[in-house]
Amino acid sequence: MKGRIICYILFIQFFHIFPSEAQDKTSYFLGLNPQNNGLNPAYSYNRDLIIFNPSVSLSLANSSLTFHSMFNKGKGDKDTLLFWDFKNIEKKLSNANFMYADATVSLFFAGKVLRDNKYLSLQVSRKYNGCLTFPKSFINLRYGNADLTLNKPRTIDLNNYAINGSVYDEFSLGLSKTINRKFSAGVHFKILQGKLAVKTNRFLASIVTSDDFSKSVLHTNAMIQLSAPIMKPKPGTKKLKVDMTELRDQTSWLYYSFKNVGAAIDVGGIWNINDKIRLSASLNDIGLIHWGAKPQQLVSNGEYLFDGFYFSAQNFENFDAKNYFKTYTDTLQTVFFPKESEESFRTWLNARSYIGISYQYQKKVHLTGLVKTTLYRNYFLFETTFGAVYQPKERVAVTGTWSFSNYSLYNFGLGAAYTGKRYQLFAVTDNINAITILDVKGLNILVGVNWILFQEARNTNDIRNTFIR
Repeated sequence: MKGRIICYILFIQFFHIFPSEAQDKTSYFLGLNPQNNGLNPAYSYNRDLIIFNPSVSLSLANSSLTFHSMFNKGKGDKDTLLFWDFKNIEKKLSNANFMYADATVSLFFAGKVLRDNKYLSLQVSRKYNGCLTFPKSFINLRYGNADLTLNKPRTIDLNNYAINGSVYDEFSLGLSKTINRKFSAGVHFKILQGKLAVKTNRFLASIVTSDDFSKSVLHTNAMIQLSAPIMKPKPGTKKLKVDMTELRDQTSWLYYSFKNVGAAIDVGGIWNINDKIRLSASLNDIGLIHWGAKPQQLVSNGEYLFDGFYFSAQNFENFDAKNYFKTYTDTLQTVFFPKESEESFRTWLNARSYIGISYQYQKKVHLTGLVKTTLYRNYFLFETTFGAVYQPKERVAVTGTWSFSNYSLYNFGLGAAYTGKRYQLFAVTDNINAITILDVKGLNILVGVNWILFQEARNTNDIRNTFIR
């Protein structure tokens, strides 16, 4: 029997994953305003500011696979064709693997200098995050449901897959205070308005083939919780569809529901050890969102006759991915049943921590180091970064970084910012882990402009960032 497999899930997610701020490791010391205040609430400024800051931050990454690790070329007269490279895929996979994506859209920042060296800030932004986790055992599915050597059926393990993600608007109110010339501290209080969420509570499944190979049965025990958009069956079929009208309504900036609300907090501090060395530390996104607006469950619990997914090391010369995978996604839809529920649920934010150090090597050059951690629902991510910031002129800054990130040492970052009298242009990328695009594990970029609508300089003696002049 030909190999049967559902790794199309991985393939689809690798190229179409739903859009953690990866660029923060490179931009952390670049002096962006208000971006660095969002990373550490202790950063403040010696002037009142109102900034319209349309910017987009997008990060896509996976822990294990690249295009070259998934496919290889044929030999001889087939050297122009691509084939699945199962052995290399198995070598690259860890016991637990993930694909994650994060995006942030910032709109507005306002800051106000108060008495007693205090600084008040307000920021409005939207956050997207999504994560698919899968076990290494998925690659064993290439052997299909039969051991041809022993002529025995094989049980296919489909356990421990998960998809989690959310979209929400964030309203952040910050307060920082300069304690003395050496130390300042700050905090953000955040109100969160949830738009939509998906949370995998459990995913247990297996495919069992009878001893005489007469049939294969899919056993499932899975439940995925949703907060709109509502999944609905297509009329006259067992297939699912997304209510696009409700999706557009709930992702509108004007949509709000008191049933989808949350709260979070950031805390941070900055310590000037001397005139050349500065330490900074912060904890971000400590909080959760309660999802109670039209909660829904996708449930699959039972036994289903399994017709199989054809999958082999075929070449991709005439491969039609759209039609190929549509057949299989249609099959999967028939085993999940949506039902509206009164049971609300909660999702925790992906909490992050930063510990950074900056050393003024020369008047125009700062050397930097950063340790970052991120706590996702299914895994813990540890990253370290070393870099340098060069400011050849007062209004120009460029930076380069090298990081251990995504379980790889080959991660480089570049960033640049130009500050005019009333605006700032910036672009940052991070985790460039290969020269050729076919060898990268992810893609990310931060681009934007800060338009200063109003600013009023204040005379203060403190350690505040004054990059925008």
